[in-house]
Amino acid sequence: MIERKLTDKQQAFVDYYVTSGNAEEAARKAGYNARGNTTKLLQNTTIKKAIEVLNKQIENERIDGMTEVKQFWTETMRNESVEQKDLLHLQQVQQQGLVLLYLLL
Repeated sequence: MIERKLTDKQQAFVDYYVTSGNAEEAARKAGYNARGNTTKLLQNTTIKKAIEVLNKQIENERIDGMTEVKQFWTETMRNESVEQKDLLHLQQVQQQGLVLLYLLL
């Protein structure tokens, strides 16, 4: 199977669509007339595949980032030179930080 490349305009649509989730806004920002083009753009198999790939890449980066944060906290919590009171404080910060990290990603 030969994969078709996206035009610059199509790639812009994909980028804007994945960022906003709004097809009309993405079409306008990419330089398309939004009326009537959004359905065609979203049904285009090459564009659909590019959206899937980009969403998967973003999800993998999110998971990688969370994994790194968890590894850091695990190593810190297991460090025997850290005092008990500091560990308790770190646990509170960790809980707040993971929630904040998840919201940011």
